[in-house]
Amino acid sequence: MAESLHPSERIRRILGSIEKLPMLPTVAIKLLEVTDDERTSALDLARLIETDQALAAKTMRMANSAFYGRSGKISTLRDAVTLIGFGAIRSTILTVFFMDVFKGTTDRTGFDTEAFWLHSLACAICCREISRKVRGAASLAEEAFVCGMLHDAGKILLNNHVSDDYKRVVEAVRTKNLTVAEAEQAVLGVDHAQVGGRLLELWKLPEHETRAIASHHNPSPEKADRDPGTRLAEIIRLANSIVRMQKIGSGGDEIPRFPDPRTLAALDLKQEDVSQIATDLDDKVWEAAQAMGVKKTAKRSYFDLLSESNRELVLKRSLSITEGKYRMLFDGFSDALFLMTDVIHECNEQACGMLALDRGEIVDQALAGFLPPLQADGSPSADFLEQRVLAALAGNPQKFDCQVLRSNGTVIETEVSLKAFPAGGKDALQAVLRDITERKRAEEQIRDLNETLERKVRERTAELEKAYEELKQLDEMKDVFLSTVSHELRTPLTSIRSFSEILLRYDEDDPETRKEFLEVIYNESKRLTRLINDVLDLSKIESGRMVWHDELVSLEEVFQYAIHAQQPLLDAKSLQVTLVPSVGVPLALADQERIQQVVVNLLDNAIKFSPEGGQILIHVESPRETIAGESDRAIKVTITDQGVGVDAKDFDVIFDRFAQISPEALNDKPQGTGLGLAICKEIVTHYGGNIGLMSDKGKGCSFFFTLPTADNASSAN
Repeated sequence: MAESLHPSERIRRILGSIEKLPMLPTVAIKLLEVTDDERTSALDLARLIETDQALAAKTMRMANSAFYGRSGKISTLRDAVTLIGFGAIRSTILTVFFMDVFKGTTDRTGFDTEAFWLHSLACAICCREISRKVRGAASLAEEAFVCGMLHDAGKILLNNHVSDDYKRVVEAVRTKNLTVAEAEQAVLGVDHAQVGGRLLELWKLPEHETRAIASHHNPSPEKADRDPGTRLAEIIRLANSIVRMQKIGSGGDEIPRFPDPRTLAALDLKQEDVSQIATDLDDKVWEAAQAMGVKKTAKRSYFDLLSESNRELVLKRSLSITEGKYRMLFDGFSDALFLMTDVIHECNEQACGMLALDRGEIVDQALAGFLPPLQADGSPSADFLEQRVLAALAGNPQKFDCQVLRSNGTVIETEVSLKAFPAGGKDALQAVLRDITERKRAEEQIRDLNETLERKVRERTAELEKAYEELKQLDEMKDVFLSTVSHELRTPLTSIRSFSEILLRYDEDDPETRKEFLEVIYNESKRLTRLINDVLDLSKIESGRMVWHDELVSLEEVFQYAIHAQQPLLDAKSLQVTLVPSVGVPLALADQERIQQVVVNLLDNAIKFSPEGGQILIHVESPRETIAGESDRAIKVTITDQGVGVDAKDFDVIFDRFAQISPEALNDKPQGTGLGLAICKEIVTHYGGNIGLMSDKGKGCSFFFTLPTADNASSAN
């Protein structure tokens, strides 16, 4: 007899006596946390599952099992999480780790652990099905599954870790005709529900789940409609009764349990609901047992015998009408139901609705006659169905997706369950067809959304990578720009400062030397001013802050201004500028000062690289007439020098900032800012024109640019 102590103290002592109390591994705890976090994505959860290879493999096996109706079509963990849902993934994780934690079960006590695992799995599935039928409890379906799977966790804990005492419990069950809970109370002073509830508290399961498990033997029905823990406890209690009546596995004793009317009332269920759940339960447990690797023992239950008898009566149509109770259940079945051998012998109202036919048009016909010629994968429907019928008749229940042809010619997607049963001395088949057209459409939409999301992510990633590379280039350009500007600013400033200091300390009365120094200071200050102006102009253009004063511009006036502005430099090198006129050059619509800036810069460039006494040509071409009589509406200006030319490899960089392509033939680097051509390019492209060059090394260089005519610019604007 157990020592007289408070149950909580007994539980504390029992758990304290266990040297190494079974606990969930860290990865399991983390997984449970993230499944409850609404910020977790399917990809996040899939990546975490992948950290445990064994769990990942079992999760994929479960997701692709007939239990979830997927038939091996899920290829990635992310798809598994997306399609079967976070709740189902949580249930799978807890089931896998629960079985792994207690996989080293002992047989020294005489407790049938194989039957225990099957009983636990059956209770889990039954709890889920009950929850789906209870009004307002559908959201608890996956929690109900977990509670059903773990409701007897205390039994396996006590069996494994308090085996000497538990051997006495098993013996008391066998010799005194006690329930396991009664024997545990007699020997230990507590029962497995109380111990299991405390263990699961240590596992950090939600409070209402642990409370449901701890109290599932004695719940309070009056609280079931407002307390989720009590409702779950009632669901566990009813599931335990159904599983024991079906004789699926064993909870440790053979004392029958029957649904308590108070429990049915608390859950607002009828006996017909219990019958339907019990009828479907065996197939669902078989599918889950295969997926989870649980050994399924073959035991004939009360419902099996009842169903077998009724099925034989149904096949004998003359007697099936008198079987009122069975007919009510048969016709009230939520899915299309067919009883058949080589032809269909009976079907329910849902089957008639699915095929859009009367019962008389279905009975005595082969099921294959209601399928399209080919299935979705291109296989002939008759061969497709025959293979699965033969497998079911061989004792292997089948679940598969199948297209069905309605009488109006439309094709619907169905999930088919085939199971053989003996009838009239030969095997017959029960076929259950569930319309999953909407589910398929939803899965396809989810798949399309995932693909679209992945494509957008890839595109966005590519855009971000491109933007990152551009930012890196801009950062590098900024560094080069600052370095070059600082150098270009420092050079004239150094000259100005040096010669100013010399003049300050220069005591000799030598006007020529003073004039020479002042000219250096003056020229360097002009160069500094030009550099600052060029930097400011380029910055304004690129940032969009440049103010453009567009007006009708005569290019002849622009050329005259540029030649006059550069005349001192032309005279210094004895250069001659020849303007090659073109007849009927139209006006351009642009900012005259900016176009003058372009021509002055290009002319200045030509002067720098022209030999003394050379010639510079300025050629302007009017818009050309096309074959169709239309004009290309562009004016082309070309400035040609007789310098040493530019290498073709430098064509692409010559318009970059601070690019100064100094031919090797020149001893001194031309004095300039390196921004002139870059500014020319920005101004010309602002007006929709093009700028470029043509050059043969050693034969001079021709820079050209185009501008739209005033008429063309106005129409474009």
